[in-house]
Amino acid sequence: MPQLVYQIQTKWRDDPRPRAGLIRVREFTMKDSYSFDIDQAGLDKQYAAHYLAYFKIFGRTGLPTIVVGADSGMMGGKISHEYMYLSPIGEDTIITCDSCSYTANRQVATFRKEHFPEAMKELEKVHTPECPTIEALAEYLKISTRQTAKAVFMMGTFIDDTNGEEEQKLVVGVIRGDLEIEENKLQNAAKANALRPAHSEEILAAGIVPGYGSVIGIRQDKILVIADDSVAKSNNLVAGANEEGYHYLNSNFTRDWNGTVADIASAQAGFTCAECGGALKSSKGVEVGNIFQLGTRYSESMDCYYQDENGIQKPVIMGSYGIGVGRLLACLAEEYHDELGLNLPVTVAPYQVHLVSLVKDAEIAEELYRRLTDAGITVLYDDRKESAGVKFADADLIGLPIRITLGNRSLKEGKVEVKVRSNPDEQLSFDLATLVDKMRVLIKRLENQITDSMHLEEWKPEK
Repeated sequence: MPQLVYQIQTKWRDDPRPRAGLIRVREFTMKDSYSFDIDQAGLDKQYAAHYLAYFKIFGRTGLPTIVVGADSGMMGGKISHEYMYLSPIGEDTIITCDSCSYTANRQVATFRKEHFPEAMKELEKVHTPECPTIEALAEYLKISTRQTAKAVFMMGTFIDDTNGEEEQKLVVGVIRGDLEIEENKLQNAAKANALRPAHSEEILAAGIVPGYGSVIGIRQDKILVIADDSVAKSNNLVAGANEEGYHYLNSNFTRDWNGTVADIASAQAGFTCAECGGALKSSKGVEVGNIFQLGTRYSESMDCYYQDENGIQKPVIMGSYGIGVGRLLACLAEEYHDELGLNLPVTVAPYQVHLVSLVKDAEIAEELYRRLTDAGITVLYDDRKESAGVKFADADLIGLPIRITLGNRSLKEGKVEVKVRSNPDEQLSFDLATLVDKMRVLIKRLENQITDSMHLEEWKPEK
C-alpha cells in the first residue's frame, strides 16, 4: 500500500421514480475508484489527488462545475464533496455565498442564526382556537413566528445493534417557528437509517395531539427528541399544549422539556453566511461526481486488515470516488445545445469533423475522408442520397464541432466550406490541398478554448 483500483461499469438503482431524463435512471454507467491506505495522511494524499483530478476531468469535458461540501449519507465517513453542475434541472439545492468561498449542499449547509435570550417567564396555558399551524398561531397571538416552537414528527427506522433487527421510533424535531427543518440533518442527528413523515395515529399513540403538539409533559422513553439550537438558545417560545385549541406561552428548553441539541435547520437564500456574514444564495445543481473519506467503516465490517511493521493487524483506511458517466453526458447536452440541436465541445464529441458531401463524384469525398482519418482526425462521413437541407439540419442536430461541406461550386475553385458549430457566424473556406493542416490548427484552437477556461481547485486537510 497505498493502492488504488477503479472500474467503469453499468450499475442498477432500484429507484421507484426515475426522472429527469438521463439524470436519474435505474440503469446507468459509473466510474468508481477506491483507495486503500495505512493511515489518515495517506488517505488525505489520495483524496487531494482525486479532488484535483476531478476538476481536470470535468474541465476537459467543458462542463462548468463547482465543488460543494456534502453529506456522506449511507457511504459513511466524515469528509465528502460533490461536484455540481449548476442548472435549473438539478435535483439538489446548493447554498453559496458571494462574499466568500462558502459553498455547500443544502443537506449540510450552515448559516448564522440569530438568538433571542431573555429572562424566563412562567409557563402559561392559553386558549388558541383554530390555530393548528404556526402562521395561524402567530396571527392569533399577534406575535412573530420566531417566538414559536415548531414540532415536526417523523418515524425513524433504526437498526438494533444487539440483534440487527429494525425498530421504529417516533422522532420529534423541534425548531423555531421562523425556520424549517432539513430532513437530512435531522436523520443524521437522530442516527436513523431512514425517516418518513409520521401518521396521525403514530403521533397520537405517543400522547401528542397533531396541530397542537409538543414534547412538554410527554414521556421520552418511546420518542427521540432533537432540538435545533435556535430553540435551545431562545426563551419563552409558544409551544403546543397537546390539547386541541390550546398552546403554552413561555416554554423553555431544559426547564419544560429536553432533548438532544443539534443543527437541524435548513439554510435558505437571504440567510446570513456563518463564515463571513454575507447573504446566502441558493441555486439548483446536478451531482456529476462525488468523493468520500470512508475511513475504516467498511474495512472493519468486511475484515480488510493489514499487518504493520510490528506484526499488528490494523484496519485499512479507505476512500471512495465516483463519476456518473451517463448523467455527465446529459449535463453536457443541457449546457451545449441550441434550437437546432447539440453543440458538443471538441473534447467530448464522438467525432471531431462532420463531412457532408453534396457532389456526385463519391471518390473525391472518400479521398478526403481517408486523408483526414490518416491524419488522426475522427470523421463522421455523410454520404446519404439526401438533399443539402436535410444533411445540414442533421449535422446541426448531431452537433459535431466542425462541419466540412464538399459542394460543386466551391470544388471548382479547389476549396471546401467549413463551419464551426459553436459559432454559426464563422463561415470558413479552405483550399482542399491544405485542408488537413488547417483542420489540425482549428481543432487545436477549439481544444484550447476548453482547456483555457478550466477552473482548478486543490483540497488540503484541516490542521
